[in-house]
Amino acid sequence: MAMVTSRWRCGTSGCTQAMGAGLISALALMGCTSAPSPSKQPPSSVVVPGYTLLGDYVLKPTRKVDLAFVLDDSPSMGPKRDKLAAQLPRMLNALADPNTSTLLPSLRVAILDGDLGSGGVVTEGACAPKNGSINGSIGGDEGAFQVLGGPACGMTDLAARWIQTPILSPANFSGDMGQVLACLTGGLGQSGCGYQQPLQALAVSAASSGPAYLPAFVREDADLDIILVSDQDDCSAWPNSALFGPALPAETADLRCATRGHACGGQNLPYPTTAGFTTPFSDCSARMDTTCSAGTDVSGPTSCTPLADVHTLAESVKALKPGTADDKILVTGIFGWPQSDAQLASATYKIAPVPNPAYAQKPQAPSTVYDLWPICYDQDHPPAQADPATGYDATAASFGAKPGLRLSAFIDEFGVNGLKFSMCQPDWSNAFQLVGETLDKKLRSICLDQKFEDADPTTPSLDPDCIVDYLFPKRDGLVLPACMDGLATPPCFALPGDDRDFTKTSFPRCDDNASVIPCWKIEEDKTRCPDAGHLFSIHRTPEPYTPAGARIRIQCRFCPGMASGAPVQTGCDY
Repeated sequence: MAMVTSRWRCGTSGCTQAMGAGLISALALMGCTSAPSPSKQPPSSVVVPGYTLLGDYVLKPTRKVDLAFVLDDSPSMGPKRDKLAAQLPRMLNALADPNTSTLLPSLRVAILDGDLGSGGVVTEGACAPKNGSINGSIGGDEGAFQVLGGPACGMTDLAARWIQTPILSPANFSGDMGQVLACLTGGLGQSGCGYQQPLQALAVSAASSGPAYLPAFVREDADLDIILVSDQDDCSAWPNSALFGPALPAETADLRCATRGHACGGQNLPYPTTAGFTTPFSDCSARMDTTCSAGTDVSGPTSCTPLADVHTLAESVKALKPGTADDKILVTGIFGWPQSDAQLASATYKIAPVPNPAYAQKPQAPSTVYDLWPICYDQDHPPAQADPATGYDATAASFGAKPGLRLSAFIDEFGVNGLKFSMCQPDWSNAFQLVGETLDKKLRSICLDQKFEDADPTTPSLDPDCIVDYLFPKRDGLVLPACMDGLATPPCFALPGDDRDFTKTSFPRCDDNASVIPCWKIEEDKTRCPDAGHLFSIHRTPEPYTPAGARIRIQCRFCPGMASGAPVQTGCDY
């Protein structure tokens, strides 16, 4: 699985990588937002002799996260929908402040689905035009946010298109946020078009205006997390593509999307399918050749791919955070993917016959059709009652998931800010826990790359010697509240000034149990700070937000650079 290693890189010149919303919150890690500008450098009188001043780091007033779910609402998702609803509250819990266990960040949560219809190519059933579409188009749900059954789920603002926590903005729901979200996802149902296009839905939403689309949802100073949940691969294509035409009698719609969008062994898959195909999954990937232009006949094999270009779709999402997308967007997939590296190495990509459900209703239909088999199965529902003619277990397959190679390629477009989880895990709580923790760490990590002087070489652990001050804004000698998007009554503090504008509180170093707070600590963490491995954190008592303009000042004793052959300074010989 790809893991996020997002981090701040803080040194004597301050933060050299601007990323994520910083914070200082109850019993939380610090997150710097920028290095001090030359005009805002602390006066030299604050520097303690023998210590190196890292600088004053301005802290953002509060954590802000915009969380967008893109959910598969096709019939195949039925068995997995209850699992999703049961696990959503766990993910929100992972975002809560670790000291209070209840205080969430300034959080917005929106729901999209992957139903873009067929552009009118299909005239009956789930892929036919929808009369209730927002703009009267034939594009399914058009990439718009879905709040079906909002009032029954606890939404109190009937015009709202997403739910939000009561930090910086009034809450627009009543009750537990996790339960409200679970109820809203259940409202999507499982009657969406079988040609799911979650990536195109994201692109359409990102390019649309109005309160039901991503530009109105995404805040400039918030981190955006997109969570894709699907048991089939993406099938994004031109709205009126012949790809969505009448299904061939010998292959399923899912297989049609796979054979047009996947390549194995460096070769495009043949279609229409007339024979079985088996190969190591590790040999297969999403097709990345040129997308066919509008009007190209894609009913048969083409040298161009009939599906939308994954890179282009990713760029449309990154445009939501121009210039900062690599730092401000996290993309997570829960989809058809092996559950471990060992399974990834041994998994099989398989196209083979399966029983045809239409055969019982239409005797003239073939008894079997070709389909793409699941890449993984839920361990609580393993294949057991196999069809004697094909060896296929339809019940087990309904709890499994088909290879999501295009979804995987999309997630890869976001590098270390992409996470992949298998839909076949019987319990998704671990996945959601990691998503929550990743967001939390992404928001809060501050890494110090210098070599610290060990204040007590007689102990086995590193004992850094630092002076850490918290600078709280004031005016005319009075401590003022932060100006919180108009919610605080003036006078309030908005911008940092010089040291006369702050009250200063010095934090001691934490003991092993952080028994006296506030306090600071530096711990080894090569995952979040892979260079020097020094992760700096502050533990404080709970407060609902960090005041605007608050700063953290860090001064430490560091080991000087040593010329070759020079004696090593005491405390630096480790």
